[in-house]
Amino acid sequence: MLPCVNHSDPQHLPDNAEYEIRKALISVIEAEVTNTWQKPISGILLGEATLLYKYSFHAHKMGRRLAAERWARTAKHLARALKQEAEIEFLELHFSEFPSFQATFAEECALNERKEMTVDLVNCVKEMVQAKFSPLPDNMRRYLERAKLHIAPLTATQRLHDVLVTKRVNAAYEYGRVLECLILAYEAEPNVKIAA
Repeated sequence: MLPCVNHSDPQHLPDNAEYEIRKALISVIEAEVTNTWQKPISGILLGEATLLYKYSFHAHKMGRRLAAERWARTAKHLARALKQEAEIEFLELHFSEFPSFQATFAEECALNERKEMTVDLVNCVKEMVQAKFSPLPDNMRRYLERAKLHIAPLTATQRLHDVLVTKRVNAAYEYGRVLECLILAYEAEPNVKIAA
């Protein structure tokens, strides 16, 4: 299992607010465009990443650089998770239309390693949020449920196609990172709970 990182250590507090806000904007736009072309996905609030992005930008304008950076990172990873969600939804509906090659042994090993790392990340973050928040904020509860939803088929005995497995691993990983970033954002602004 991967060690949990203590992000509240002052040595882990870079000052990259503008950089993270720019990255968040690109990720949010990609997710919004991807999701615009689809019907709504059950359990997903599409405007949520945009709301977090706007909040991070507002925090930056108010001089709260650390909070701005942390909210921007949260928005970036949430947008990436939402983009994966849209791709999974599309694949599940249309996969038979796209012939593809089976993964090589090396690709399969790398994917299995990434699966294990992602399961460890989600389990570690689950312990962290449950230790710090009681009850869990609604957004954290939803992201944890989405991560577990994507991990569950990965541990099933049935064989899934490698592209779909990769997308599910990526989605679960991004939700794990969202939760990590939210912990840090709430540390920077403990009285702020953003909900869509």
